[in-house]
Amino acid sequence: MITDEMVEKALEAAEDAYPESKRSDMRAALEAVAPLLIAQGMREAASVARDKASYLNNMGWQSQCDSVVDTMYTILARAQELDPK
Repeated sequence: MITDEMVEKALEAAEDAYPESKRSDMRAALEAVAPLLIAQGMREAASVARDKASYLNNMGWQSQCDSVVDTMYTILARAQELDPK
């Protein structure tokens, strides 16, 4: 899902690119938004991992739950690096 913040970043990047080249405008816009999209996907993956960990914990499979939780925190840390918000 594209957010208003992503659109704003893309527009700012496009305005800063060389005006004579549409290709560079598009590249700049995509480069500005890509980290936000990646971070958003990673947050969604972490949410799925959180749900899976809860399920595993409820089923009594603590060791598998711990592994999923570790993975979830790794994903969230990387998403935070890409997009601090």
